[in-house]
Amino acid sequence: MKTRTTSETFERLCDTLDNNSKVYYSRFGDGDFNIMNGKREKMHEWSPDLQRELREAFAIDDTRYLRGAMVNYPLEPGMTHGVFAPATNNTEIENWLLTNQNIDSEMVFDSHIMFHYISVFKQELMINFLDKYIRPKKKMFINCLTEGKEQFEFDRLEKFVGKIDHFVQVPFHDAYYKMDDWWPEIADYIDQVDLCIPAAGMAGRVAQKRLWNLDKNIHSIDLGSVIDAITQRSTRTWIDRVGNRVDNLLMDK
Repeated sequence: MKTRTTSETFERLCDTLDNNSKVYYSRFGDGDFNIMNGKREKMHEWSPDLQRELREAFAIDDTRYLRGAMVNYPLEPGMTHGVFAPATNNTEIENWLLTNQNIDSEMVFDSHIMFHYISVFKQELMINFLDKYIRPKKKMFINCLTEGKEQFEFDRLEKFVGKIDHFVQVPFHDAYYKMDDWWPEIADYIDQVDLCIPAAGMAGRVAQKRLWNLDKNIHSIDLGSVIDAITQRSTRTWIDRVGNRVDNLLMDK
C-alpha cells in the first residue's frame, strides 16, 4: 500500500479532468481516519453517523474519484518536520485499512497534500492549474468566513480561485452536525455550477460523497488547507512556517 508523489497525482488529476465531466478529488487525512476508526479529532467529535458517511466516502472506487490518503506517502524535496513531512502513524492507518475497509495491500492512493506542496514549492504549476481548471469555471465554494473578517477573506479567496458564483457558509467546528442547515443550499444550487470547491474538512468529504452518489456531473476539487493559508488562518504548522508564500498565487481582481 502506497501513495503517489505529488507530481504523479497532479498529472493524474489533470488528465482525468481533461477527459471526464464528472471528476472528484477528495482528501483523507489522519483526522478522517481517526473518525472512521471510532475516535475523535480536533475539529469534529465522533459519531456513528459521521463514521459511517466517511467510510462510505472513502469506499468509493472509481477512476474519476481520486482519493488522496495520508498513507505511506514519499518524502519529497522541501518537506521537513511540520512542512508536509510524512507522519509516523502510517503503519497504524495501513493496518486499519487492511482489516476494516477491505483495501488491498497493493492499493495505490493519490497524494492528499498535492495542492499544499505545489502551492509552496511549485507555484508556476499551481498557477497554471488555477488558470485552466479553477478560475474560468462557474463555481460553488463551501467554507467558513470568520466573523468580522468576512470581506477580507472573501476578497482573498476570489483573488485565488476567481469569481465565486455561490458561497455556502458552514460552521468552523463540527460542521457535519449542522449539515442539515447547509446541505439543502448545496443541493439547490449545485446544478447551476460546473465546479464545486469544498473547504469544510471532513464535512466536505461527506458533501462530495453525497454529490457523487447523486451523480452530479461536475468537477469537485478539495483544495485543502491551502484555503486557510490564503485567508491567513493559522490552522496548520506549515501555514505558520511557509504559508505566506501563497500570496504569490493571488491575482488582481
